[in-house]
Amino acid sequence: MPLLLYLVYFSAIQAPDPGVLQRYSQEGERALAERRYDDAAKAYEKLRELSPGTAEVHAGLGLIYFQQQRFAEAVPALRQALKLNPALPRADILLAMSLSELGQFKEALPGLRKGFRQSSDVPLRRSSGLQLQRAYTGLQQDDKAVEVALDLTRLH
Repeated sequence: MPLLLYLVYFSAIQAPDPGVLQRYSQEGERALAERRYDDAAKAYEKLRELSPGTAEVHAGLGLIYFQQQRFAEAVPALRQALKLNPALPRADILLAMSLSELGQFKEALPGLRKGFRQSSDVPLRRSSGLQLQRAYTGLQQDDKAVEVALDLTRLH
């Protein structure tokens, strides 16, 4: 097989059809918006197969797994998303909340602190605060847990 023909063939195999990507993306977004998380997960898992280098796909899958309380699966998806694009909004906070749910409180603390202290998204800030309080309690840092509880009460 001539090299040029091989390269064309190889690139065609590697590059998924944009129409297929768009279809799965729309299916996933629609299912996510309608809170049909199993369907959303299937669409995003297919997107991950077709486009493994897309950070937003991994982040979306991490969000879906988080919503399904599949935290052990959310963590690697979110780590991969952040590896591909460290600037993804909220992915680090969602990763921290997933780690907290798995009892990995020490690793979760920086992201939880960031979510609670810096997020302008009120529900995310509240969830981060609750997880931060839980992490401090799990780490037997009760004085910090009480401080977060008081801040949560004042803010919400």
